[in-house]
Order: sequence, then C-alpha cells, then structure tokens
Amino acid sequence: MANPIRTALQYVLVYGYTIFVMLGMGASIDVDIVAEVKKAPKAVLCGVASQYCFMPFVAWSLSLLFDLGTSEALAVVLIGMCPGGVTSTLFTYLSHANVTLSLVMTTCSTFVALLMIPLLLFVYVRPPLISKGEDGADVSFAAVIVTLLVATVPAIVGWRLRRSNPELGEKVETFATKLGSLLIFGVLVFAFAWPGPGGYGMTGRCFAAMVLMCPCGFLLGYGFGRACGMDEVTCRTISMETGIQQVGIAGAIAINSFEGDQLDRTIVVMVMFGVATVVFGALWALTVSYTHLTLPTKA
Repeated sequence: MANPIRTALQYVLVYGYTIFVMLGMGASIDVDIVAEVKKAPKAVLCGVASQYCFMPFVAWSLSLLFDLGTSEALAVVLIGMCPGGVTSTLFTYLSHANVTLSLVMTTCSTFVALLMIPLLLFVYVRPPLISKGEDGADVSFAAVIVTLLVATVPAIVGWRLRRSNPELGEKVETFATKLGSLLIFGVLVFAFAWPGPGGYGMTGRCFAAMVLMCPCGFLLGYGFGRACGMDEVTCRTISMETGIQQVGIAGAIAINSFEGDQLDRTIVVMVMFGVATVVFGALWALTVSYTHLTLPTKA
C-alpha cells in the first residue's frame, strides 16, 4: 500500500518543479515568438520534427533492445516523448549555439506536446509494452492532458509577464528558476533517501538504455539539421533540443498514472535520466564547442 505522505511529497516536488521551471522558462523569453518563428520557420520546424520523430523512436527501440520491464520501459518511453526544457537552452548557450532559437524551439515543442504526446502514446505505449492491469500499468490520457496544461500555462504566464513588464518578468525568471532548481534537487534526494517498499528497482539494462539515449538524440538531431541544409550553429541548436528532454513532464504524467512500487521505480529512472542529461549535455557542449573553436576559418 502506498504511503500517503510519500505520495503527497511526490506530487508537491514533481509538480512544483514542473510549474516553476516552465514559469521560469516562459519568463526568460523576451522575444516575440511568432515573429521569431517567421524569421526561421524551417529551423524551428526541423527542431520540433527532430524532437518528436527521433527521440520517441530511440526510447522505444532501446526499451526493446535491452528487454526492459514494464515500469522501466514506460519511464524511458515517456521521457523520450517529452519536449525539451530550460536545460537544453543552458547547454545551447554553453555550446555557442543559438539561444534565442533554442527558446523558440522549446516553446513550440512544448505547445505541440498537447497533440504529439497523446498521439505518440497511442503509437508506442500499447501491448506488448503495456496493457491495462499488467503490474498496475495504465497510462491515463486525461492525466497526460492535465499535466501538459500544467506545464504550458505557467510558460505562457511567464512569457506574457516578460513581454508586458520586462523588469517583473526578469525577477520572476530568477525566482522561478532558483526554486525549480531547488525542487529538482529535492526530487533527487527524495528518490534515493526515501525509496519505496520495492527499493530503487533500476536494472543495469535500464541504465545502459539511458546512457545511450542522450548521445543518440544529439547525433540524430545534428545529422538531421545537416540533412535539412541548416548551418553549423543551427545544427548544434537542433541537436541539443533533440537530445535533452523535460523529465518533469514525464514525472508528472507518471504520478497521475501509476502508483506504489511501479511509480517508485519510474520516478527513480526519470531522476537518473535527469542526471544523465546534465552529464552528457555538458560533454556534448564541450565537444561541439571545441570542434567549433579549432576548425580553420576561411580567409
């Protein structure tokens, strides 16, 4: 039986993290999104398409390749379906790519998620990966829509604040980002300091799948940008948007769909993926930055 205090803390931490991170992301956008999309529609479309075409397939393929259990497979696939977040923008900056374009891509992919995640769940999350009643597995489509609204509304509010009152928007961005960072740290501590009755429940196969997810996304996003005729800076931006997911959204879907040991195992997998995202994002940013800085320039 699930511990009600533990369940309540999961809701507060995961939803709190999602709300404040998305609020901070929205408040960081001091540009006209529609105008920016009109400036580079092909680049934005490439980024969003790369995100939703490659990562769900990569996640699903890895879950099959490593023969993951239901809980682990669901966690990995849900993560692969999520849009990018503020982390992708951070590493876009560190990789000397286009930060404004990154913010626009993230914003667009977040709103598109209202359509794409339910569609991708229908495509990928079905027997034999999941069937109602198997280990209590039942992804709630209602929970998906509620979660996505919880994620997108704060982003809209933050963006409108920044556009209407830049000074207030900047303060909200700083506060929300710091609080969001504190809450994700709380999720990390909570997941490992207070494991559920089933323990951590993460296998070596799942760890291997997570280790491969980000690099696959970075390489596929970069290659897709090249194939679409994008310049070097745009390709690096697309690669970051593709390989980095907003795990808070996946976690919020999970706590509304699963319970007990399955929820505990799912949350641990998502937390570990968040850690892997930071590690591999930093490595990829260093790699592309070094390559960029050492390439010979044209005379």
